[in-house]
Amino acid sequence: MAGQRLDITGGVLRNRDRRILVETSYTRVSRGALIVFLQARKVKGTIRVVSRHRPARDTIFLLNRVGKRVDCAGLRVNWDDGTDTSRVSLPSRCFHGGDYGSLRMFLLAEVNGGEDADFAPERRSQSEWVARG
Repeated sequence: MAGQRLDITGGVLRNRDRRILVETSYTRVSRGALIVFLQARKVKGTIRVVSRHRPARDTIFLLNRVGKRVDCAGLRVNWDDGTDTSRVSLPSRCFHGGDYGSLRMFLLAEVNGGEDADFAPERRSQSEWVARG
């Protein structure tokens, strides 16, 4: 989908001790949403961080393994139209209570209120495991 709005050109997962950072680059940032799926090795289930980019304000929230919205103080996102990037920052304590090791991610970008624009990597199983620390 090269050239489309929110076409994902790259993604980096940083699994730090106190924070999980996901930096995503795009061909062009536009109004839409990014869903970051996070899975821990040896922990059942996947959580989702959902960020919506809008001209007036960006929103972000966390969905647990069963899709229920949960509170997470310190969850942030920064969309940068100038560099065509977004950066999601999730406190480690909000992911399985901070009790996890290696992580992998899957990214999904949406436009027009839910229409899939792009995803990365091509298959979830292709994501590298990133050790904590």
